[in-house]
Amino acid sequence: IAEALRTADAGGFWVYHSAEHVLFELAPKRQLIQLPKKLFNALDVVGTTAPLLCLETPKMEPWDGTASARYPEVLCALGDPSNVGALLRSTRAFGFSHVVLLEESCNPFLPKAIKASAGSCFALNFFKGPSIRNLSGIKNLLVLDMQGDAIREIDLRRPYRILLGQEGKGVPEGLEARRAYI
Repeated sequence: IAEALRTADAGGFWVYHSAEHVLFELAPKRQLIQLPKKLFNALDVVGTTAPLLCLETPKMEPWDGTASARYPEVLCALGDPSNVGALLRSTRAFGFSHVVLLEESCNPFLPKAIKASAGSCFALNFFKGPSIRNLSGIKNLLVLDMQGDAIREIDLRRPYRILLGQEGKGVPEGLEARRAYI
């Protein structure tokens, strides 16, 4: 919670907690609401029993895949919140900051995604993208694929658009892109 409070916009926070928890001092503009234990437990869907942080999700601008990429971008079509969170954690660890959520992707601010991201979701820029089936013609597309080149052979300083396929379905056939494996 402390990292999220430092990272995100102070104006959008509401922090809820049960009567049994003590929370550190909050900056001015943040409101603390104490909930009855039964209601708190119902809202604590992940079961952490720690204070809950509720915030307004950031606005996600539409992604323009026709323009040349200026930054490395990660294109996400993952539907499982835990997998999305792990992807966001790795995205941040590799120093990338732009994530395009394709139509097939779940919301990166679901409780399981936030938990799996270890807070990385609060430090990334998100954009709304098309369906994974509508990516033809995208420039500098790099698909993670076991049949591709070794990723260590690719200069990742170029602004690639890195695409992971969907769980189970993978990447649509016929998609023109460079392919690499990790």
